[in-house]
Amino acid sequence: MRASHEHQQGRLKAATRAVVTQAGTAAQLASGTRVSESQINKYVGPAYPDFMPLDVVLDAELLAGAPIITQALASIQGYRLVPVDGAVAAPIGVKDTVRLLEGLMHVVSAIHAAVADDTVDEGEKREIERKLSTHMMDVQDVLARVRQAEG
Repeated sequence: MRASHEHQQGRLKAATRAVVTQAGTAAQLASGTRVSESQINKYVGPAYPDFMPLDVVLDAELLAGAPIITQALASIQGYRLVPVDGAVAAPIGVKDTVRLLEGLMHVVSAIHAAVADDTVDEGEKREIERKLSTHMMDVQDVLARVRQAEG
């Protein structure tokens, strides 16, 4: 019996989808890792049981510009990933406002579409979770930079 639960594994899949999205496309990510585009598409799929190997996670996060999967792993285990002093160089700005508003609107749109027929199916749940996970990671990124600016 595995130590991790289905919900935790779902969070990892959501983080994997988020890192691919932030890095561009599966094809773009494949060009910077040792795995193919089709393999990356399998890693993000909820029906595929396997996850990205650690070296591919490292490549993907470097290409995405953020430790998205690593952050999800830490959170699942009850930890918070914090940047080393000076590691977060970009101050918050107008682009962050736009990114957070767009992310929130994606979440709201996914929920609105899901509840339109008074039932939320599994695909809609996955879409809402994906949008929420991506948005939460964006919020956490801005929060980390706000906290760094305070110090």
